[in-house]
Amino acid sequence: MIFAGGIVWAYSMIYNKKAATQLQMTAMEVTESMTLTSALTVLPFLAFSSFGFSPTPIALASVAYTAVFCTIVAFFLFYRALKALTIVNTGVIMLLEIVMATIASSAFLGEALSPIGVLGGALVGLAILLVS
Repeated sequence: MIFAGGIVWAYSMIYNKKAATQLQMTAMEVTESMTLTSALTVLPFLAFSSFGFSPTPIALASVAYTAVFCTIVAFFLFYRALKALTIVNTGVIMLLEIVMATIASSAFLGEALSPIGVLGGALVGLAILLVS
């Protein structure tokens, strides 16, 4: 499933690059179409999930924060960059998200960084430098 997800993501990046450049869609239009398509695609699978949600104020605030800042704002900025950069550059730079999440989990949650994890982060940094 992860491999299939990677293939779908690759094709969506190609389509989104085309939408942003050749179809002259704005970054917000591309973000809106991606968000709506993703939500509609995932929604049917919710019926098969054991996911439980209690609408407490902190849970609703968390959902709103994640929706606005971690999805809409993040993808808007990504698609804005995609208009000017190549797919390869933006794809490699997106790997920085994993490095930053690892650093944040170490700093805020006290998770240990393994030597192989540090090496992986360094390789991602090197890849970003090489494509820049």
